[in-house]
Amino acid sequence: MSLTLNVISSNRVEILYEGLKGALYTKGSFAFIRRIIIVPSPAMKEWLKLRLASDPECAIAAGIEICELDRALELLNQAVQSKKGATLEGHVPKEIELSLLFESFIRQVVSEYSSFNEDKKALWFPLLQYLKALPEEKKQLAKFQRRLTTLCSRLAKVFWQYGRYGCSMLEKWESSQKSLGWQQELWKSIKKQHSEICFSYQQLSYSLDDFTEPLEHMQVHLFAMSFISAQAYRFFVKLSALLPLHHYLLSPCQLFWSDICSDREQTNLQRYWEERRASKAQLQALDHFLRTHNSLLGNFGRMGREMAQQIEENTEQIESFYQLAESIKQISCFAEEFPPDILLEETSAPPLLLESLHADMLLLRAPDESEKIVLSTTDRSIQLHRAYTKYREVEILYSTLLHILTIHSKDTNPITPSDIVVMVPDIEGYESVIRSVFGAESSLLDFQILEMQLLGKSPLVQGFLHLLSLPAGRWEADCILDLLGYPDLQRKIRFSPAEVQQIQTWTKLSGAHWGQRDSHRTELLVRDHGNRKPVDSNPAGTWEHSISRLIMALAVEPAGLNDRSHDFLPPVEEMEISQTELLAKWIIFLRTLEVDLIPISSETKLTLREWSVYLDRLKIKYFIIDSSDKEAQALDISLNKHIQNFALSSTFLETESYPFESIYFHLEKSLKNELSSYRESHLNAVRFCSLLPMRALPAKIVSLIGMEEGSFPRQDVPFSLNELTLSHESDYSPTQTEFDRYLFLEALLSARRYLIFSYVGYSFEEQREIPPSLLVQELFAYIDSGYLLGDQSPSLQCTQKHPFDAFDKAYFGGIDLYPSYDKENYQRALAYYHKEKSQPHQFIHAFSIGKSSNKELLPQIETTVTLKELSSFASNPLKAYFNKALRIYLEKTESKQIQSEEPFVLQGLEKYQLRMSAVKTPLINVFERADKKGQLPRGLFKNVSSEGLAAEVDMMHACFLKNGVDTQNIRPLFISEQYELPICNEKGIWTVPPLRLRLKDGSEVKIVGSLKEVCPQGLLFHQKRDLPSVIKQWPQYLVLCRAIEQYNLPIIPQLLSSRHAIPVAFQKEEVVSTLEEYLEYYFLGMKVPSILIPEWVPEILKADSGQFLKVMRNSLGGSFSSFYNDYALWVFRDLNAFPGDEELYGQWKQLSEDLFSPLAQHLSTTARKK
Repeated sequence: MSLTLNVISSNRVEILYEGLKGALYTKGSFAFIRRIIIVPSPAMKEWLKLRLASDPECAIAAGIEICELDRALELLNQAVQSKKGATLEGHVPKEIELSLLFESFIRQVVSEYSSFNEDKKALWFPLLQYLKALPEEKKQLAKFQRRLTTLCSRLAKVFWQYGRYGCSMLEKWESSQKSLGWQQELWKSIKKQHSEICFSYQQLSYSLDDFTEPLEHMQVHLFAMSFISAQAYRFFVKLSALLPLHHYLLSPCQLFWSDICSDREQTNLQRYWEERRASKAQLQALDHFLRTHNSLLGNFGRMGREMAQQIEENTEQIESFYQLAESIKQISCFAEEFPPDILLEETSAPPLLLESLHADMLLLRAPDESEKIVLSTTDRSIQLHRAYTKYREVEILYSTLLHILTIHSKDTNPITPSDIVVMVPDIEGYESVIRSVFGAESSLLDFQILEMQLLGKSPLVQGFLHLLSLPAGRWEADCILDLLGYPDLQRKIRFSPAEVQQIQTWTKLSGAHWGQRDSHRTELLVRDHGNRKPVDSNPAGTWEHSISRLIMALAVEPAGLNDRSHDFLPPVEEMEISQTELLAKWIIFLRTLEVDLIPISSETKLTLREWSVYLDRLKIKYFIIDSSDKEAQALDISLNKHIQNFALSSTFLETESYPFESIYFHLEKSLKNELSSYRESHLNAVRFCSLLPMRALPAKIVSLIGMEEGSFPRQDVPFSLNELTLSHESDYSPTQTEFDRYLFLEALLSARRYLIFSYVGYSFEEQREIPPSLLVQELFAYIDSGYLLGDQSPSLQCTQKHPFDAFDKAYFGGIDLYPSYDKENYQRALAYYHKEKSQPHQFIHAFSIGKSSNKELLPQIETTVTLKELSSFASNPLKAYFNKALRIYLEKTESKQIQSEEPFVLQGLEKYQLRMSAVKTPLINVFERADKKGQLPRGLFKNVSSEGLAAEVDMMHACFLKNGVDTQNIRPLFISEQYELPICNEKGIWTVPPLRLRLKDGSEVKIVGSLKEVCPQGLLFHQKRDLPSVIKQWPQYLVLCRAIEQYNLPIIPQLLSSRHAIPVAFQKEEVVSTLEEYLEYYFLGMKVPSILIPEWVPEILKADSGQFLKVMRNSLGGSFSSFYNDYALWVFRDLNAFPGDEELYGQWKQLSEDLFSPLAQHLSTTARKK
């Protein structure tokens, strides 16, 4: 029996399936025949398996091999060689193996370049120039290795393309005696060393030579293969003479369409003939011929046209089974010449726009050459939705799908979630949003993401790569602590989350930034920046220094923490002896980690097998997965496979050694390319998948999201070394753009009822609108040129520009948008649009003092108030109200952040602390201790900061000198309940009994605490001598004045600023009554949040309500405001919900005048006198 390639073409995958089913189970066929079905993608494989298993005529999909093209070619080659009684000649290298082979050879070229003759040097010069590895260039090993690894990886990928599309070019390279370039020389040298190396497509060209014996009990089916490379197709044509071979071609057009040109090709063709001075009549004829075609097929179908041409050249018999909706015959332009062999699908509705596009492509209608087709104004079979954000885009998709499912729920054949396929160019970027919307508790739709990158899905993989990347960095503090955050590592090294939190606290307190030790820092600087030494040799900020400070904290007595004898290594405070065991575990972990990573950090070169063993041991030592997590176990197996691939890739590289940077590059790349196992575990769910070539599945609803300009079609990364673009011997090689354009066409072809596009149409960063993808624009331009929906252009009718908010009123009763099915958004809309809605929620409802009597506000029994509480209240009354009255503390984000860099300047708090230390201690000693703690910047920055601080300290001592202050006489003053009489000890430190005051209503208040810096000349403070600064010290000054009067202390009752020589002093009678008033204000501030923040008081005293509120708003929301009060910023975070003038100003102005007006006048008067 004469065999030949049997081609069946159709625009419906379902029809191709029926043809496949008939060919698989022909009557009288051998029961155990080997049936190989070749599919274009894993998605199509799963669809076909499910269809075969659910088909009552097949009942089972077992006994059939379904695989992708490359695997099928390998199986067929093996079958042919087995029939020949021979083994398959040649070795097909993996891409990683080829890359490492190139790397080894190029490294040899670099080392031997100086000994080459002039011709050979000229040949390799462009490559070495690109690598910056010429002998006269100063080569930095790390940068050279990165360039070399990246180049070889891209070369391996390009050579795989040569093996697929340029077999003739490679054969010419191998046979030519003339050197055509360094790539040819590279390939010839590799082949000379390893003659058995070849590509699988090269094997196809000779595997069937002189072989005519039929391959019995085997049949091959190419299912829904829209494109096959010319080399592979020639092999299948030859193979079809030896066994039954069927090609089920998914094609949009029934007619001859391989000569159709895209718009760009038309322009080039017309320019070509104009340049050759073709006659006007010839050019007009050419123009008419080019215009009478379907531009969708021309612009999107390059790959399909190339495939059609191959079939036309190699196949004598093609069977066509094309189907259209029956309603298409209602359109006059189609009904006139409707082919009789077209299958018709029964429909009860009028023709849809989507169905009409299918007819356009099938019958090659040219819209420009015919009248526009008028369809129903309610046609929504093609939709375009514009959103403001990705989240809104997915929300819109969810509502749109729910609406479609609802309106078709009563159909004879209703649409279900399993009939929906959503494709995304960047599935990783949308994963979290998809899970948030479709995975919400209120979601009515189940969903499944069909593939995810292994790297993005597995914490084990992420943690393992993080571990391997440490030596390439600087051992930064945040990187080490991030490593501790991976659960699989915590489980292995037995660190609890609480212990990890404690280690983070230690790291921050001990000042660890980066580097293992000082010598390691020097090595890193040389590695990354050449032969440059550190600006100063200071171990502070290294892990070794951090550990030493932690150990010192346990070694010395608490009383000796500030002793000068320990200045050589300042200990860390807040350490407890009970933490010794955890500290030991932490030290062992750090030192073990350093030792285990020496093969990586020392730039050791090992063989691929040795690296594979090392990586495996490292993973086992530092990670262990949860044995109850089946998915984690599968991902662990996958990671092991990638590690073992290095050993399996060493066929020709047994003795070759490689640096770890090359190994890490290939491991990370392979893990990024690895997709998690494809399986459809949700049978009635919306399926989300990546936009990959030839993976469009038939579905009633096909949606493409993320279709903004620049995202799709994806552009090829230009690579000037790709010889396919210049070679005339190579076959057609589709670009990424051509793949995406044909995928877009297949998506259009696969949609049965609805085709939905959506995109993010606004860039908040660039403050501009973003148009949809060029392909979407081309599609709607085509539709507008050939159709009308009523009397309007389809692009206007089909496009929906959605509002920013999901609770916009347009979704609830509007006629233009799809309605929302979200109950929460409906409730938000009711609240938002309600005419008499309540005021926005505020954590603090009112700042009104009200009409409460003093008796209600003041304590009813004797109350003890500490000086610390009064000082905190004076500095920030809102914070005191939150902390003491509400027991609420706002945590600053910066408090948790670990700094991996030394500071360039001294921060305000650090500068203040150093200035305080310099009150009694010589500045040089302060600098020395701070430098050993790692508090000072490095190099020139340290000099600048030190000079600035020294100037401030000199000014401080000058102010002290002018006021007669001896710094050695600065001591604390204690007010303690344990004493009944004032006592001065041998060091001159006063301790006095509590101050007891009776307020106006008769309640008693007892004040205890301490004043930190008191001298015979008064109370010291280290801020400016302005009203806000003095207000912060005001209660301390009032308490000192009362203690001086009550206990006759030898202290002048004045307030001394270290930044100003003029003291602040009042008469005794003024101070006595003021303290009681201030205490009443304090108790008021514990009941009602006070707005008398020191920075705002001057404005309250001098401005009217409008001006004060303006200043207040600017300080809270101004971009350049120096005001920072985290509690005020949080309370007034919504500037639109600001309290009224009376509440914020009217009721507090009088109180502020009573408390602070005399103080403001005094400061102003003394300043004018000076």
